[in-house]
Amino acid sequence: MKSVVPHEVQKFSSFALSRQWWSSNGALRSLHMMNPVRVQFMQQAIGPLHGRTILDVGCGAGILSESLARLGANVTGVDASSDAIGVAAARAKQVHNAHLPLSYTHGVVADVQSLHDVVVASEVIEHVDRPLEFLQHCCARVTSDEGYLVVSTLSKRILTLISHVWLPEHILGVLPEGTHDWARFIPEADLERVLRSEGFERVQLRYIAASPNIAATLATGTLQLSFELTDQNTGHYIFCGRRRTPQ
Repeated sequence: MKSVVPHEVQKFSSFALSRQWWSSNGALRSLHMMNPVRVQFMQQAIGPLHGRTILDVGCGAGILSESLARLGANVTGVDASSDAIGVAAARAKQVHNAHLPLSYTHGVVADVQSLHDVVVASEVIEHVDRPLEFLQHCCARVTSDEGYLVVSTLSKRILTLISHVWLPEHILGVLPEGTHDWARFIPEADLERVLRSEGFERVQLRYIAASPNIAATLATGTLQLSFELTDQNTGHYIFCGRRRTPQ
């Protein structure tokens, strides 16, 4: 199953070509600011990541992949943007993480054949065609028995249209305009229902909350945010399910 949306791939390729991926104050700075809570969630839901095989689906230029590899996980990042993968591979070769257990592949998860202890699709499914089928037929397929599938995405609510599209893209400028398409957002219940049909039981579901970081904003001259995990429904959620082997 191919779920690539060409204009979405082009969007993230343009960030690579304009050297935005690894700029902590650039167009994708919100991913850098949010990254620690993604790692925190995975450690809480799964436990130690050292030695686990992890597939980072839609890895971009490797912001999350690199963090997971630093914890000792054997990470493979896959992305449909050759430009983003080029940035990721160049960083892995040139920067001080050259010896991390980390590799990158240009392609789509439908082409992946090996099973992984953990499959993570973070801020990805809202950018693909038929996101629930993408989870079911692509991501679940490469998750091993007793393995974990981690997904972070946005729920289709009026709240998220305001708080995660209109406000950050059109008012605050934290994200480039057109980053998100509200029509592609997926309610938590729909995501969990589809994964349950593939044998996944919920391990943990949390929400991601953002608030202005005044000190960092004053220091950098651009709006900076602090992210944290919460049980309050913010519309931005992160889910971990574990595939149970039939008895």
